[in-house]
Amino acid sequence: MENDSFIRRYKYKVVSKIITTPILMIMQAIIPRGLGPESYGQFTFLTNLFQQVFGFFDSGTSIGFYTKLSQNQKDRTIIRFYFILIFFLSLIVSVSTAAVYLFDVSALIFPGQKTLFVFLAIIYTILIWISESVYKIVDAYGLTVKGELILVIQKGGALLILSLIYFFGLINLFTFFIYNLLITLSLIFLWIFILSHNGVHLSNIPSLSFIELRQKLHFFWNYSSPLLLYSFVGMVVGVFDYWLLTKVSGSVQQGYFGLAFKLSSISFLFTAAMTQLMTREFSIAHLEGDKKKIARLFNNYAPRLYTFVSILAIFFLSHAKTFSDLFGGNSYKDAALPIALMFLYPIHQTYGQLSGSLFLATGHTRHYRNIGICLMPISILLTWFLMGSNLYLGLSLGAIGLALKTLLLQFITVNVQIFYNLKYLALSFWKYLFHQIYVLIVLLFFAFAVKFFCMLFVSHPIALLLLSGVVYLLLSGIFIYIFPNTISMTRTEFCKNLSFFFKSFGELVKKIKACF
Repeated sequence: MENDSFIRRYKYKVVSKIITTPILMIMQAIIPRGLGPESYGQFTFLTNLFQQVFGFFDSGTSIGFYTKLSQNQKDRTIIRFYFILIFFLSLIVSVSTAAVYLFDVSALIFPGQKTLFVFLAIIYTILIWISESVYKIVDAYGLTVKGELILVIQKGGALLILSLIYFFGLINLFTFFIYNLLITLSLIFLWIFILSHNGVHLSNIPSLSFIELRQKLHFFWNYSSPLLLYSFVGMVVGVFDYWLLTKVSGSVQQGYFGLAFKLSSISFLFTAAMTQLMTREFSIAHLEGDKKKIARLFNNYAPRLYTFVSILAIFFLSHAKTFSDLFGGNSYKDAALPIALMFLYPIHQTYGQLSGSLFLATGHTRHYRNIGICLMPISILLTWFLMGSNLYLGLSLGAIGLALKTLLLQFITVNVQIFYNLKYLALSFWKYLFHQIYVLIVLLFFAFAVKFFCMLFVSHPIALLLLSGVVYLLLSGIFIYIFPNTISMTRTEFCKNLSFFFKSFGELVKKIKACF
C-alpha cells in the first residue's frame, strides 16, 4: 500500500488545489448567476443551517475518528462504528426536522423555505459528512496522492455537468440540489473504489463485539464530551446568525453573504486540505510524546500557510468589485463590500484551523471548549448590534454586518487560541502576532500599489486583474526570496520547494492525462 511522506502528500494537496481552483472559480461564476440572489440565498441559508446542526452532532468526533485511525490503521472496526454513529445522528436530525413540521413551527424556523428544499438540504449535508469521513480514511491510510487525483477528475466532471445544465437553461434551486447530491455521491464512490483497490474494503469490515463497542463509545465520549456544550452553543449562535440575516434582511442579503463566503473560501482551499494532514502528524507526534516535533511542525507550517493564504486573499480584496461583477453580475452589484470584507476571512481562519487541530490532536479539548464558550456572548452581541432590526437598537447592516461580525470574532478567537497553544509549545506569541500584522501591511501595500500602477497601462477590469495579478505574484515571490524567514524557510529551501512544486504539478497533470 502506498504510504506517502508528509512533505510529498502536502505538496500534492497544494498542487491539486492549484489545478482545481480555476475549476471552482468558473463554477462559482455560473451558480450565483444561474440561481439569482434569492434562490442562491435560500440554498445558502438551508445548507449553512444544517451544517451548523450537524457540526454540533459531530462535536469533534470526526477529528477523533481520524486521529484514532491514523494512530492505529489496523483497527478497522472504528470505521464501522463511526458510520453507524453517522447513521443514527442523521436519523435524529431528520426526525427532529419532521417534528418541526408536525408541530407547525416551520414558518418560524425556516422562514420562506419550501419543505422539499429543507429535506434536500438535510440529505446533501449528510452526504457531505459521509464524503469528508471517507476522505479522512483515504488520508489516514496514506493514499493522499490518489485521493487528490480523484478529486481533480471529479471537479472537472462536475464543471462539465454544471455548464450543460446552465447552457440549456435547466438550472434552478431543485436541479441544483439534485446536481449536488449526485456529484457528492460520485466522489464518495470513487474514493471507496480507491480504498478497495488498495486493500481497504469498507464493505468487509469485521463486526463489533460488545467489548469493542463499549471501548469505542468510551473513547468517543471522552474525546468529544468536553466539546458538547461548546458545539451546542456554537450551533445555536451559528444558526441564529443565518436566521437573523434572513428574517431581518431577506434571502437576497443571504445570497450576497453566500457569494462572499464562497469566494473567500477559494483562498482557504490550500490550507483546508493541509489542516487534515497536520492533524494526523500532530496526533502521531503526541502519541509518541514528541512535543518538540509538534512545536517544529507548527513553527514551520503555520507562518507559511498564513503567508500563502494572505497573498491570495489580499489580492482578491484589492479587486473585490471586479470579482463581484465577474461572479455575480448586475444582480449582485450590492455585494461588493461584503465580498471585500470576507476575502479577509481565510487569513485568520488558517491559524484557527491549525490551532483547533492542535487542541484536538493533543487532547486539550477542554481548553478549546472554554475559549469558545467564553467568547460566545461577544458573538451574540455583535450579531444583534450589526444585523438586528433598527427597531431594537440594531444597525440592520445585512450581509455587511454578518461579514464584519465574522471577521471581528474570528480575529479575537484565533489569537486567544494561538496564545494558549504557543504557551503549551513554549513558543513566542508576540512573534506570531507581529508576523500576522507585518505580512498584512506589506501585502496590502503591494496589492494596491500594483493595482494603481497597472491602471496607468490598462483600463479593462479583466485585463487589469490579470496584469496586476502577475506583477503582484512576482513582487510577493521576490519579497519571500529576500525575506524567506517570513515563511520559516531559508532561501535554499524556498528555491528547492518551488522547484519541487513545479515538478509535482507536472506529475499530477501526467496522471490526469493517463486516466483518459
